Amino acid sequence: MNLRSAAKRVVRTAQRTETLISAPERALFRRGTLDSNHLTLPHFIGLGAPKSGSTWIHHNLDRHPDVFVPPEKELHYFCHFHHRSIRWYAGKFAATGNRVRGEITPNYCELGPAPIDEIADLMPGLKLLLMMRNPIERAWSHAQMNLARQQGRPVESVPTGEFVAHFRSAHNIESGDYPAIIDRWSRRYPAERLWLGTYDEMVEQPKELLTSLFAFLEVAVDVDWSDFPTETVIDRGRPGSDDLVGRRGGGSDLPDDLRRELEAIWAPRIDLMAERFGARAERWVV
Repeated sequence: MNLRSAAKRVVRTAQRTETLISAPERALFRRGTLDSNHLTLPHFIGLGAPKSGSTWIHHNLDRHPDVFVPPEKELHYFCHFHHRSIRWYAGKFAATGNRVRGEITPNYCELGPAPIDEIADLMPGLKLLLMMRNPIERAWSHAQMNLARQQGRPVESVPTGEFVAHFRSAHNIESGDYPAIIDRWSRRYPAERLWLGTYDEMVEQPKELLTSLFAFLEVAVDVDWSDFPTETVIDRGRPGSDDLVGRRGGGSDLPDDLRRELEAIWAPRIDLMAERFGARAERWVV
């Protein structure tokens, strides 16, 4: 057997072991034999939305002495890495100590009823964080990241058709449909377990927004703000690169033709958001 074949066998064995461990552990949780305290599962998770300030939230929570978040943002356990065991996931929080622990993965905003049910079975006392942003601005920022920055090409070189396809994709619509996100999670979690913030509040009232979040997480609100990156927008870089700091006002302006495309998609939905969220969403109305 050559080295490559041996390595493949090790990987396959590890994957099978993770799967075999995972199912019994989940059964123990459902029977109440284990809980989040036994396996250091999170007290809170951030659901997203993508390009709405969740990386900024992560970095500011990381500075709080009473909060633990893993060094790597976006663990993706309940979407991309769910074949791994719960112990693998819990291991990400092993260094928590007595701190409140949690993680932020924006893709969780797209989870459907089945994975949400499993999360609620495992962590019934979980707190949820959701950052919202003007859906038109969010969609444009998301498209620039996926189609330009992550592919290493200028925004101006991306064909209009690619942008339009991205705008209309299920991934994009689901990421910006905040009422639908909330409704899916509220099947299993009461309203008092959901904290809502907005990108506008992050830009205009960052300390007030964080104070609200700290109070929700039941950690100290009287902090030394000089330790927190409150006045910067922190954005994800290319895959595998460091986060980018100080990008407020960054990105390209939204061309008029693409704005019309986005308004056609989002204007009716934004009207409904304004009815539901009041002043927070009224400023988004087209």
